Amino acid sequence: MFLCYSYFFQVYPNPVESQVTIEYWLANDANISVKLFNSIGELIGVLINTTQEAGTHNFTWQTTGLANGLYFYTFEIDGKPAGMKRMIISKQ
Repeated sequence: MFLCYSYFFQVYPNPVESQVTIEYWLANDANISVKLFNSIGELIGVLINTTQEAGTHNFTWQTTGLANGLYFYTFEIDGKPAGMKRMIISKQ
């Protein structure tokens, strides 16, 4: 059996100051996970890990406690990598 996932995800604003919105769209119900890593690949935290229905979803996350710099976030669907993007934190 081959599963094909249709999805879309983005983060805004980027660069980020104090909070970021992560928005995603799922074609099918799925377990999704968003993880944040620093520039040397260390896991900073799991921002969300839950089962969601098909459709558009978003959540806001505070960057409190993180230093300015380059971070990467990954998006997994049903435990399988679906993508990785970068995020720059630039606090004034």
